[in-house]
Amino acid sequence: GVWHGCLSWLVPNLVIGADSPGVSPNFNKDWWIGSIVSFSLVLVCVDFRLWLVALNKLSPRTLLGLLSSPVLYLITLIVFGHTYLGEVMQPQIAGVPLAVLQDGKAMAALFLAPLALAVDALIYMLILRIRPSPLDEVRRTFKPS
Repeated sequence: GVWHGCLSWLVPNLVIGADSPGVSPNFNKDWWIGSIVSFSLVLVCVDFRLWLVALNKLSPRTLLGLLSSPVLYLITLIVFGHTYLGEVMQPQIAGVPLAVLQDGKAMAALFLAPLALAVDALIYMLILRIRPSPLDEVRRTFKPS
């Protein structure tokens, strides 16, 4: 949890670097860009971990469940960032989701930070090899007919 939290929060804040409100005239926009990138990375970390420990990684149910959260998240971003309803409910993020796509630093953080999740995959594979659970042992020996 600490590893994923640092990855999701610290990386975007260091890369985007929103200064304090009195220093940067773009503080509000930069802060919201960092927040969107951070929450997007939380979603990536959680979905990756869920997929990593899923029993049937390519099952339609598994993939549908994992793909539904990013799709609903994108819809929420569009509604809050680019519609009248969003301006009424959350005027601070008007236009920010598009600004995330146009910001090179934000996109770099969004696409490069998840590469660090390879550490999770490596640790998980090592645990499966060194100390497999009884279920893992049965799954290795079971051959479907």
